[in-house]
Amino acid sequence: IIVSPTNLLMALQLADNLWHQEVQAAGVRDIISRATLLYEKLAGVQEAFLAARDKLRAAEKEMDTAEERLSRGKGSYARQVEMLRDCGVKPKRKLKLPEEPAEGDEAQQG
Repeated sequence: IIVSPTNLLMALQLADNLWHQEVQAAGVRDIISRATLLYEKLAGVQEAFLAARDKLRAAEKEMDTAEERLSRGKGSYARQVEMLRDCGVKPKRKLKLPEEPAEGDEAQQG
């Protein structure tokens, strides 16, 4: 573009303004790109935590089931081994058995 000496300063200011706008637009594009990546990463971390929590809850449920089978009820392993004491076994250590709820307690809990 041909400019006269009187319009040169205005043309230079226009070019400078356009240059600054382009730099700002490039910065905005970079911020949007990084924000998108950050958002995706955070969503992935959240999914991993939720999956881990579900697995921990499942593991806790399995531990409760195993404990129930091992040490609760009249037919449990712990109860059966404890009955060996009645047969004369004299161990140095004692099993910690869960307390059986009294018959009236079961109605209150249920």
